[in-house]
Amino acid sequence: MSKEEVKGRGKKIKGQIREQVGKLTDNKTEQLKGKIEQVEGQVQEEIGKAVLLKCPKCGYEIPDDSNYCKFCGIRLGSFVTEEFKVAANDVLKRVEALLHEGNITRIVVKDEAGKQLLEIPATMVVMSAVLTPWMAALGVIAAIATKCTIVVEKRA
Repeated sequence: MSKEEVKGRGKKIKGQIREQVGKLTDNKTEQLKGKIEQVEGQVQEEIGKAVLLKCPKCGYEIPDDSNYCKFCGIRLGSFVTEEFKVAANDVLKRVEALLHEGNITRIVVKDEAGKQLLEIPATMVVMSAVLTPWMAALGVIAAIATKCTIVVEKRA
């Protein structure tokens, strides 16, 4: 149960008590405030249910817009992975073209044997000033390797 659900239930109970106090004291305003508080509590409880989802691996509740579970680290959501085999001298051009497409969460460059040479996370893709060292590293990879595989991860 999320914090919002608990707060919502508490607010509903408080509203019920307030309504009963209003009935006992014959105070219509207090009764109405109690009913309003119960409705607010119900809404808050429903929002708490909608905002969180359970991690399929560890079962902890996490925000529904999370990419990863903050408890066990499993990747969440639906992602599409594409692989491109390119000559080493085309790696830089191909990565730049992919970055301009957008909607990319991660780029991985592998050598012929499948060994990971470089990984560019989505946070680095957004910040172009930080991206320059990654591009320099791609240039070095292009000089060393003969054929590369570019694995691109996108949100579905």
